[in-house]
Amino acid sequence: MLRPPVEIEPAALDLLCAYRWPGNVRELRNVMRRAALTWSDRIAPRDLADSLGDGESVAAAPQGSDRCISLPQRIRSEVHAIERDSIELALKQAMGNKAKAARLLGIDYKTYRTKLKKLEKKIEAAADE
Repeated sequence: MLRPPVEIEPAALDLLCAYRWPGNVRELRNVMRRAALTWSDRIAPRDLADSLGDGESVAAAPQGSDRCISLPQRIRSEVHAIERDSIELALKQAMGNKAKAARLLGIDYKTYRTKLKKLEKKIEAAADE
């Protein structure tokens, strides 16, 4: 039984186009196979994170900027934003109970506390600037 074609989100396609492909067509084929087998019917930028190497071969310009940032930097930024939102939402849903928030996220308490501390440090640093 054949799977239906996988759709690639425009942002993911932009990342693929920005990548310099040091492994040429063979690397592209492997990345696409992995993404198609691993993910559902849509490939998003976060779905390509593990497949696109160390990021030294990527240079994608964010909208409205002349500065180039690498794919791993963009992905880390998105992942941090998702983690931040998830941590805050879980804490709110758990009414401040950190152990319950960790359970809601499906991670252990120590991991949750570590992520929460990093988030608090980033908030403090941003407030100091």
